[in-house]
Amino acid sequence: MPSEDMLARRARALEYEFFYHREKELIRRLGEKAKTDAGRRRLGKITGIGDQAVLNELMDAGIQAETLVALTLAPLVQVAWADPIIDSDKCDEILKAAQAAGVGKETASYHLLSGWLQQKPEAKLFAAWKQYIAELKKTLEPAKLQQLKDDITRRAREVAKKTGILLGIARIPDAEAAVLKEVEQAFDD
Repeated sequence: MPSEDMLARRARALEYEFFYHREKELIRRLGEKAKTDAGRRRLGKITGIGDQAVLNELMDAGIQAETLVALTLAPLVQVAWADPIIDSDKCDEILKAAQAAGVGKETASYHLLSGWLQQKPEAKLFAAWKQYIAELKKTLEPAKLQQLKDDITRRAREVAKKTGILLGIARIPDAEAAVLKEVEQAFDD
């Protein structure tokens, strides 16, 4: 039969182990929160967005300072996924736009974008992009905003046209046209 002293030592050891693991988990969570807070501050500094809710939406959609360029291409991805299947022509058009925006194959933005082309991203990505545009509208001068709108809609149209060409029609299919209208409305609202 174990002695009371031995039972007391075992109880202290179990108590120590319990609190050790609990403390370790707390430290891990605090570290993650610190990284998230630092990431939010960096993203806010780069974008000029001070609204914490918008920054949270962007981060929830997988956007960080290192992947912000990928967010600017989200409308193209949204147009591409207007159809249930993305063909290689659409992917090539989007990756060409990424390269024109300075996104190299080794970057975090490129890897994120590639993932969006392989698996349809959640709707919150496009919603986060719209919020990003809404925030830009507050700070960009009208000429720059118009230039951004023209660039994004031109590139999105190129992606949409790939579907029409594939289907042998000379116009943009309805599903892609609806997404293009949403893209334009994000700038006009």
